Amino acid sequence: MVQQNNGILLINIPPWDFEKPPLGVACLATYLKSIGVSVEVMDINIEIYHKSPENIKSKWSDIAASVWLEKEFAVKYDNDFQKYVDRIISYGYKILGFSINTTMSIGFLKRLILQIKRADPDKIIVVGGPGCFFSHTLANFRGDFVNYFVIGKGEFALEWLLTKLSAGDSLKNDEKCRINKEENGCLRIEGIKEYPIDSLPLPTFEEFNLKLYTRAVLPVRWSQGCIRSCAFCLDKIFSGDYSPGSVERVVAGIKFYIDKYGIKEFYFIDNLINGDLRLLVELCDRIIKEDLSIVWNGQIAVRADMDKAIFVKLKMAKCKWLNFGVESFSDKVLLAMNKGFKAENVVQNMVDAKAAGLNVAIFIIVGFPGEEEADFEETTENIKRYHEYIDSIANLNLCSISFGTDMSNNLEKYNIIAQEQELSQEFWLKWHTKDNKNNFEIRLKRLLKLRSILEEFKIPFKDNYGLIV
Repeated sequence: MVQQNNGILLINIPPWDFEKPPLGVACLATYLKSIGVSVEVMDINIEIYHKSPENIKSKWSDIAASVWLEKEFAVKYDNDFQKYVDRIISYGYKILGFSINTTMSIGFLKRLILQIKRADPDKIIVVGGPGCFFSHTLANFRGDFVNYFVIGKGEFALEWLLTKLSAGDSLKNDEKCRINKEENGCLRIEGIKEYPIDSLPLPTFEEFNLKLYTRAVLPVRWSQGCIRSCAFCLDKIFSGDYSPGSVERVVAGIKFYIDKYGIKEFYFIDNLINGDLRLLVELCDRIIKEDLSIVWNGQIAVRADMDKAIFVKLKMAKCKWLNFGVESFSDKVLLAMNKGFKAENVVQNMVDAKAAGLNVAIFIIVGFPGEEEADFEETTENIKRYHEYIDSIANLNLCSISFGTDMSNNLEKYNIIAQEQELSQEFWLKWHTKDNKNNFEIRLKRLLKLRSILEEFKIPFKDNYGLIV
């Protein structure tokens, strides 16, 4: 096959979602095609998912798949690697773009790239996605191994890089991108140009075989960024300040997917769907007016100013599930997290949502710095008291440190002891405070206690990191 120098093969790396196709890769493919770039897509994640035994599938998600941290894990797929290498090379693209959504993908990706480079040393390797956002993760690669990392505003940064490579131009900082050379020789290209979400074409998903995914659901994005700045969360760092798209765009997208694929279920992957309450009501009114035969779900922020009428409107607009970023029922802990609300607001939002006929899921974090036993008991007692308003715990998390968050940048502020292994895989989960009143063992004990309470009250839950069997 003749090598294509003016296009790119985009490859989604495991572990990632198996229920629906990756929105980020779909957006990149549609945008690049809209400006005349030849693009094809391979979703290795979903292919390997279907080949894997049930005990691996059960730990597949980006958060829960601690199994992916095992150094030996990628070796288990050695027999498949060569098949993927042969297919990747058969596409004939000189430039290969790999998407990694989590640092857990790094071991697998390194092994795959190594075999690609052995087969064809001239391939240009580009890696992007949240899994390579920070320098300490880029340090896992060598400069002769990965040619470019694309960070930040992916569509325009990748367009910029492909244009420069096609023209043979040198890479220099400008108003669109910032270039940094990492200590390991890798070039980091960061998209810095701001753009409204409405400036991008709606992803078509035409590059994917939708039948491979386990649910007939498509991801949609209405907004960028977040109105909050939670101490433990990376979303604001990845996506910036809150910026909504138009109601017209998201409704047009839903209608397009219904007509093209017959899809009638959608998941809003926005950090929150209620960043602008006026626009949320407008969206609901449009869905009701258009009489769209859909169901949809999304993540929502707890807000003191969100009244019953809005939850009723959500139900009328065919919303089914709401995932609330609650984390704790202790006001002291919520303040330390910088959540921007109080426990009484959580209760009111849950009560109003359930009264409207919506399903309520909440996120819980156990062991945030400063959480004492009494604070933990506040959370457990409120879960017991209001269990009838909680349909599930969408994520039951041990408090971990994500690098780049306020927690990781200000360990002293959170009384966390900084050790030499600060950047190791264990530190992010097994950190402890200087007084050792908050350590991994204490957090795990609390998590086990909360799990038993959830089982007693028959509240379904998903616990992360594979810590509990």
